[in-house]
Amino acid sequence: MIINTLKSKFLLNSLYNVSIRTRLLIYFLLLVLLPTGIITITAYNISSRIITQRINTSLENDMNTVEANIIKEFQTIDDLSSYIYLNPNLTYILSDTPDSIKAQIFPKSSADIISELSILNKVLENYDFSNLNTTNITPKIYMRDKPEYNSYSFSDKVFDLGRIDTQQWYLSLPYRFKYSVVGLNKIKEDSGHKYTILLAKKLYALKDINISYAGLLTIDIGLDDFNAILENIKPTPDSVTYVIDNNRNINICSDSSALGKNINDIIPAFSSVDLLNEKYGSFNSSINNEAYFIAHKKIESIGWSIINISPRNKLYGILDTFKAVMYMGFFIFFIIGILMSLFLSENIAYPIRRLAKSMNNVQNGNFDNTLDYKRNDEFSYLVDTYNLMIRKIKELIDKLYVSELNKKEAELKSLQAQINPHFLYNTLDSVNWLAIRNNVPDISKMVTSLSDFFRYSLSKGRNIISIADELNQVNSYLSIQQIRFKDKLDFSFDISHEVRNYLTIKLILQPIVENSIIHGIEKTGLKGNIIIKADKKEDLIVISVIDNGAGADIEELNALLEETTRPSKSYGIKNVNDRIKHTFGPDYGIQFIKNEGPGLTVTITFPATNSLDQK
Repeated sequence: MIINTLKSKFLLNSLYNVSIRTRLLIYFLLLVLLPTGIITITAYNISSRIITQRINTSLENDMNTVEANIIKEFQTIDDLSSYIYLNPNLTYILSDTPDSIKAQIFPKSSADIISELSILNKVLENYDFSNLNTTNITPKIYMRDKPEYNSYSFSDKVFDLGRIDTQQWYLSLPYRFKYSVVGLNKIKEDSGHKYTILLAKKLYALKDINISYAGLLTIDIGLDDFNAILENIKPTPDSVTYVIDNNRNINICSDSSALGKNINDIIPAFSSVDLLNEKYGSFNSSINNEAYFIAHKKIESIGWSIINISPRNKLYGILDTFKAVMYMGFFIFFIIGILMSLFLSENIAYPIRRLAKSMNNVQNGNFDNTLDYKRNDEFSYLVDTYNLMIRKIKELIDKLYVSELNKKEAELKSLQAQINPHFLYNTLDSVNWLAIRNNVPDISKMVTSLSDFFRYSLSKGRNIISIADELNQVNSYLSIQQIRFKDKLDFSFDISHEVRNYLTIKLILQPIVENSIIHGIEKTGLKGNIIIKADKKEDLIVISVIDNGAGADIEELNALLEETTRPSKSYGIKNVNDRIKHTFGPDYGIQFIKNEGPGLTVTITFPATNSLDQK
C-alpha cells in the first residue's frame, strides 16, 4: 500500500506534470535507448569476460613455457653436475677422505696436494658442454676437511668447504643427491660484480663403504640465458616478467637494478597474494598511477614463482577497441533515437500545441483564430469540432455584446435627451446674474461651474472629445464639490501640455473623482486632497487620479473591473472601464493602485490618438 502510494506520488510529481511532448519524448527515448543500452552492456561484459579468459589462458601457457625452459635449464645443469660427479678422478679423490686408512698411514705431501688440486681443476675445466645452450656457467668444488687447500691459490675453482660451511644457504641445503637451486648469487669480478643463479649438489665418497659426505659441487649459471627465456615470451612489448624465490625476492629479470629486491616493494598489491596455495592467478593493479594486468604462476618443483606485469591498455587493446566501437555505436543510436523521438513526439504533440495556443487566444478574447488542420487522422475531427464551437461562441458573443452596447448608448442618449440644453443654460445664467446682483459670489461660482459641467458633459451630443475638455469638465465638478465641502477639499492638476489635444471618450474622470470623494475622503472625516495627473508615455496616455482617502481592497476593486455581470457597487467605474476597452481595445482601461501613504491611485491608460470614430 505504501509502495503504491509513493509510486503514485512520484509519477504525479515528476512525469505527469510535464507536457505531452516531453512525456512522449521520454517514452520514445526509453523505448529505443533502454534495449540498446542493455544489449551494449551485456555484449561488452560477455566480450570482456571472453577476452580476459583468453588473456589468462595465453599468459598461463606462456608461463608454462617459461617454467618448462627454466626447469630444462636446471635439468641440463644437473646432467652436467652428474657428469662431473661421476668422473673417475673426482670419485677417487672424494673417496680418499681424511678418515680413510690410507690417509692415516700415508699423509699427503705438498706435491700430493698440488697434484690433487690440479686434477680437480682439470676435471672442472674439461667438462663437456656440447649439449648445453650456453657456456656461461662456472662450476666449483668445495672439499670437506681440506684446510691445506687454503695454502695454495693457483685454482679459482677448488676450495676447502670451510670457506662456505657457515653461510645460511649452505646450512639450509637438504640431504639428498639431487641438485638444489640455491638462488641468486653475487660474484665478484675484476670489472665489478655480476649476478648468477647458483645450483648446488652434495658429493659423497662413492667408493667408501660408509658413502660419507665428502664435498659440494656448485655451478653458477649466468642470467643471460634466463633473460632470453623471459624476453622471447612477452604478451606485449612493454611487458615485464620476474622470477622470484619463496621469500619473494627477485632472482631473474631483465632489469639488473631490481635483482634481489622484494616483489612487494615493486607491486604493493602483491603482498596479499597467497603464493603457497595459489598455483595460478591474475588481478588488476595500479603502479605509479598506471593500470597493469598482473599474472603469477608457481613453479612447484623449486618453490619459485613467475610474475608477469603488462600494461592493461596494451594487453586489452582489442577490448578497448571494441569498447570504443560500442560507445560510438551507442552514441549513434542515441542521436538517431533522439531525432526519431523528437520527430515522433513533435508529430503527435504539434496539433495538441496548436489547439492549446488557439484556446489561449480565445481566452484572451480573440475568436477569429480558427485552426487550419489538413491531416486526415483522429485530430481532424477534434479540430473541426473545435472550430465549429468557436464560431458559435463568437456569434453568441457578438449578438450579446452588440445588444448590450446598443442598450447603453440608448440609455445615455435618453439621459441627454431628457435635458433641454438651451432652457438649462438660460435658467442657470439667470440665477448667476441674481447671485451677482445680490453679492453672493459662492452661488455665482457654483452656478457657473454647474453650467460648465453640463456643457462639457453634453458636448453637443459628441461621445469623442479632447482631453482638455474632459479635464475642464472634471474641474467644474470639483469646483462645485469644493464649495460644498468648503475647506475640507483641495484639488490640483498636473497636466503635460502635449496631452491636451489628444482625443478620449467623455465622462471617464468624473465617476472616478466622485468615487474618490464619496468612498474615500468622506469616510476619513479629514481634509481631502485630489491630484489629477496626465502624461504621455511613448504611445500611451496615462491619467492618474490620486486621493488621500480611506483606501480600499485593491485586489477586490481590480477584480470588480473584470466581472462579466453587473456589479453591486462601483458600477460607474466598471462602466468607464468597459467603455475604454470597447473603444480602444482589451489591453487598455482602469487599474487601482495602493498609495505608499493613505488613499488610492486610479490610473487610466489608452492610446494617444488624434482621430477616433464617433460612436
